Amino acid sequence: MNIANLKIILLSKKNIDVIEKIWRKSLSNNLKAIIGSQLIKYYLQIFFSQKKNLGLGIVKSNKIVGFILFGNDTKILQKILKEKIILIICSFVSNLIRLKFKKLINYFDVIFFLIIEKIKKKNILQNNIELLIIAVKKDKQNQGLGSFLIKNSILKYKKYFTSYNNIIVKTLSSTPENILFYQKNNFVIKYKIFKRVYLQFKTSKENY
Repeated sequence: MNIANLKIILLSKKNIDVIEKIWRKSLSNNLKAIIGSQLIKYYLQIFFSQKKNLGLGIVKSNKIVGFILFGNDTKILQKILKEKIILIICSFVSNLIRLKFKKLINYFDVIFFLIIEKIKKKNILQNNIELLIIAVKKDKQNQGLGSFLIKNSILKYKKYFTSYNNIIVKTLSSTPENILFYQKNNFVIKYKIFKRVYLQFKTSKENY
C-alpha cells in the first residue's frame, strides 16, 4: 500500500451521499443498510448535526474510499426510533412479504440486543467515545486502509480523543476477523453482551 497517496479528511453533511453509498455496499448485512438509503442518510444527518461527533474519511487519488464515525449511537437511535419508526416497520413488512428470512433475523437480533444492552450496560459511555462504524469500499478492502484510517484518525485528532478515557467499539462475536482487526489496532476485549463483543482502546499517551 502506497501511503503517500492517502490522506485523512474531516467529513460533513456534504459528504453524506458518498458515505451512504460506501456504507450500503460494503456493509450490506448491516440492519440500517437492509432498511435502505433513506435511513442511512437520516442517521448521517443526525450524526453530523451533533457537535461532539467526529466523522473522518480516507482519500485515495482524490476520492473518498472509506470512512469512520465516532460519537454516541444511543442518542442517534433514540431519535430514529421516534421519527422513523414507520419506515422501519414498512421495511420489516416488505421483507416479511418477500420471505427474506435472513434479513428478518437481523431485525429480531437487533431488537433483542438493544433490550439486553439497556439492561446490562453500565456506564459504558461514561467519559468514553464510541467508534460507531468503519467502512471501506469493497474494491479497496484487504489493503490495510481500515488500519490506516483508525491509526491516522486517532493521531491527527489526538486532542479530540484524549478528552475521553477510551474509544469503545462493538462488533459481532460471530465475526472473529473483525475482532482480530480491532485487536491488531490496539483494542482489547472488555466484555460481551448478546452476541456482541465490546473492545476498548485507551486514549492514553502510550498508545500514540
